[in-house]
Amino acid sequence: MSGNIILHGLDERLDKILEDTYYQLIYQEQVTAIATQLAGWSEGEADGIRKTIGRKIQKELDLLIPRLIKDFISHGMKEESAKQLASAIQACGSYSFNKCLAGSETIMRLNNCMPLTLEEMYKICNNKDYAKKTGHRSLCFKYRRHNYGTGYSMDEENTVIDNRIFNIEFGGIREVFKVTLSNGETVRCTSNHKFPTNKGVLQLSELQVGDSLYVIKKEKQLNYGYMVGEGTNLPQKGQLGFQKKEIAISRIFENYRDECKNLKKSCELCGKSYDGSRFELHHKDLNRNNSNLTNLQWLCCSCHKKEHYRIGRRSVGYARRYFEECEIISIVPDGVDNTYSVEMLGEPHNFVLANGIVSCNSHSVEYGLIAYQTAYLKANYPVQYMCSLLNANIDTTDDVIPYINECKRMGIKILPPDVSRGNLLFVPENGAIRVGLSYIKGISNITVDYSDKGNLINFFARNKYNKRIKEALIKAGALDCFNCSRAEQFAIAMNIKDEINSEKTKIRVANTKIREKEEELAKSKEGTKKVGNLKNQIENQHKAIAKSEKRIKELQDSIKADYDEAQGEIDVLGFTFHDKYEKYDTEKYQVYNKELTIQQKIICDIISVRKIKDKRGRNMAFISAIPYMGVKQDFVMFANHYQEVKDGIYAMLVAGNQVIGVGVAQKK
Repeated sequence: MSGNIILHGLDERLDKILEDTYYQLIYQEQVTAIATQLAGWSEGEADGIRKTIGRKIQKELDLLIPRLIKDFISHGMKEESAKQLASAIQACGSYSFNKCLAGSETIMRLNNCMPLTLEEMYKICNNKDYAKKTGHRSLCFKYRRHNYGTGYSMDEENTVIDNRIFNIEFGGIREVFKVTLSNGETVRCTSNHKFPTNKGVLQLSELQVGDSLYVIKKEKQLNYGYMVGEGTNLPQKGQLGFQKKEIAISRIFENYRDECKNLKKSCELCGKSYDGSRFELHHKDLNRNNSNLTNLQWLCCSCHKKEHYRIGRRSVGYARRYFEECEIISIVPDGVDNTYSVEMLGEPHNFVLANGIVSCNSHSVEYGLIAYQTAYLKANYPVQYMCSLLNANIDTTDDVIPYINECKRMGIKILPPDVSRGNLLFVPENGAIRVGLSYIKGISNITVDYSDKGNLINFFARNKYNKRIKEALIKAGALDCFNCSRAEQFAIAMNIKDEINSEKTKIRVANTKIREKEEELAKSKEGTKKVGNLKNQIENQHKAIAKSEKRIKELQDSIKADYDEAQGEIDVLGFTFHDKYEKYDTEKYQVYNKELTIQQKIICDIISVRKIKDKRGRNMAFISAIPYMGVKQDFVMFANHYQEVKDGIYAMLVAGNQVIGVGVAQKK
């Protein structure tokens, strides 16, 4: 993209070439068309300037600009217009193409996660068949919900911080170069890919042999002195097995530790009393060979860890890492390859490859055009645009719900799923959007035969659905077209009436057996073993009748019971068509944002509360709730903010996922 320069009105021929991209120079093909049609260059010459731009060798491109201006003028363009157009083409050397890495490169992940290449990560996220084939189906859903996980970045002070991998995009098949460092590590990327250096952020085309890139390094492991050397019971040369010694370093250590426990000695730093919880004996100089009592310190677990961090220990994943410069020894062309651009979520916008080399984000300015196009579609074709977004994320509830809420904000009505429509995907319908059957949790691709309208029993007979699919369709309201309550739908789907008849049959059979046994008992001699057996058999039949009668009552009550339609919809759709917030003044509350750690006052529907005791025996709770205009979230209420709450609508003060306070929601 030519630095966001609008080139409209310079020449009618140019307007025709650029009208599809709103008169901005975006694509390589536009450059070749301009060179042939406005400068009279041959197709070979025009392709030459395209390749020059692609190689990002600015000096070569600069040499072509004077000739290009001259030829523009000679072919009918005004001098001022010719210079402006040539300047835009010259700027393409920096802006027109993605800055990409080869698909074979791998990002260093936090806590040594599975080492996947950029190409593998992209395919797992965007191709469900590939993810299933390679055994990464669960990882596919994880990438779609939470992006690509966490990697490392280098901050301004050249220290290691963690950073989210926000996006990976395919950059096309491009010419790549192989950069080799003095430590033997390599990176393959396009010539315009950027790296942080001691001279600032530079493109590969601006680097040369002798320059340096940053690489991540690990310090040597701290020497904790694991009881090796004189005085231990470890075998020395010529000895076999552990040696028996009356006074060994390990024995001195163990005896003093046992003495501290027996005396219930308090922590020597914070004074915490020993109550049988975890205490540890600390070597002040970290040398476990030195078990002199003056080198030992009895500490609680917390103080012990703090002492280690004070001396030089690091948290998991950051084990004494730092960055150093490493010299480039070669930069050579390495053919063509699939390339991918990487975007990190937060600053600084760089990341560390698996081999330790630090690379910059691969931002693509072409996203500006896409944003412009999608904004146009959203403004002029809102229903079709939002419908396409919903279908693009149909497998992930967390992605769909925000779009559902955006539809409501835009005034687009969302219609419930309906088997009579038979649509598997979201579809526009009379200015509204109908939910697709495939979006219902527990349902993927199903066939729907709705030929016999109005008869649910026949519908189930023709469509051989299992109980799981039947239950999901009922909860989603997809069977409301049969004009019977959802409680009645469950009775039909789960064959409740047939089960009632089966239990009644069991009762009749049991009564028959009782009569037979009673007749046989009347003919038997009292006090015999046979009489005792007959009485037991009669008693067992009475128990069976009582059990069947109880089951019949349960089944009959389930048909008559009030069914919670809203909760059923939430279970399988993630939202409900019943407006639970209709009576409440939602404008007085914030729309919950889980990314914010500052306090937010929200209104939400609490759907479950699990109370537990913390380590001190105090009450705390885990709360599942659906914030207004949001998706289901899990919150935690610690003991210092604990309040008794039940299911229902509440006003909550939260910070991130922590509940600070709960109150009564204000009504209109």
